[in-house]
Amino acid sequence: TVQPTARPTTLPTCDYTCHGRADGFWTIAGIPNVYCEAGRALIQNHLSEDCASGSGLPGATSLPGYGSLSSVGPTSCGFLASADVQQLARYSASVYLNDFGRSWAVSNKAAVNALVNGQNWHSAGVSFDVTGPRAGCFNTSAGCSIEAAGWPNMYHSCGFDQCYHWIVSSYHSMTAYRPGAGSRTWLYMEAPADLP
Repeated sequence: TVQPTARPTTLPTCDYTCHGRADGFWTIAGIPNVYCEAGRALIQNHLSEDCASGSGLPGATSLPGYGSLSSVGPTSCGFLASADVQQLARYSASVYLNDFGRSWAVSNKAAVNALVNGQNWHSAGVSFDVTGPRAGCFNTSAGCSIEAAGWPNMYHSCGFDQCYHWIVSSYHSMTAYRPGAGSRTWLYMEAPADLP
C-alpha cells in the first residue's frame, strides 16, 4: 500500500482543507489546483454529454477521454491521481458520491480511511447513506470477480447491474452503465480545528 506523504510542517492548518474557503481552485494539503465547493474537494467528474466515451478491460484505470488528471474541476472529464486523493482524504470526514439526478450517497469515515490506505470500499465497516429519486444500492454476488482495487476503482456491485459501480469502466455510476447526465466524487473536508 502506498502511503501518502506526511503533512508538510510549513503550511498553516487552514491550508489542508477546503472547509471555509470560497468556491474555486486552491492549493490544499500541498496539492495545487484542487477545486473546492461548499467545504468539499472535487476528486472525480464526468459529464456524459461533454466527455468522450469508450470501453476498457475490467479493472481499467482509464478510458479514452476519461483518466487521471492533475486537476479536476466542474467541467473536467476524469479524476485525480491516487496519491493526491490519499493526501486529501487524510483531512476529510466523508465521501459524497453524486450520479446527477438519480442518486447520491454519503459515506462514513471508514470509506475515507479506505482512500487513505489505498483500499476499496468493499472493506468491512464501510457504509453509505443513499438517497435520491432512484436511491441505489451496494451489493455483490458471491464468487464474482471484483474490479475495485483502490482509487479510482472503489466499488463494484458485481452481479447487480442496478447497484453502484463506482469504477472507471462504468464512468463512476449508480449502475453498471454510463451515467445519464454525469457523476462526481467529493471529499467532505474537516474544519481546521478538527484536523489531526
